[in-house]
Amino acid sequence: ITQVVAAKGVDLKTGEAVNPVSRFSKIDTAIYVVLTLKNPKVGTKVEYVRYLNGKFLDHGNLTMSKANTNNVSFNWTLKKPGLVHLAGNYRVKVYTNGVFEKEINYIVQ
Repeated sequence: ITQVVAAKGVDLKTGEAVNPVSRFSKIDTAIYVVLTLKNPKVGTKVEYVRYLNGKFLDHGNLTMSKANTNNVSFNWTLKKPGLVHLAGNYRVKVYTNGVFEKEINYIVQ
């Protein structure tokens, strides 16, 4: 993992972050964490652990299914009208095959 950014969108063709930011509104439709990779092998497992205000919130993972994938992302979307993201300070730690790589912080207000 060469780079990790938070963003409000992702380019559907390249998987690159669109509008990278470190602050989000509680009503933003989606929050993305985009990982830039360097030649991952098929079968490589990429995972995240997310914290809110210093406490464990959730985690997830994906396994690389195609060679030459340079960008992957995790996202948290508001699925129903009226829902909001929890306000606070978030930290997302990312791992490759169980090995810690990088972390990023963002704020929801």
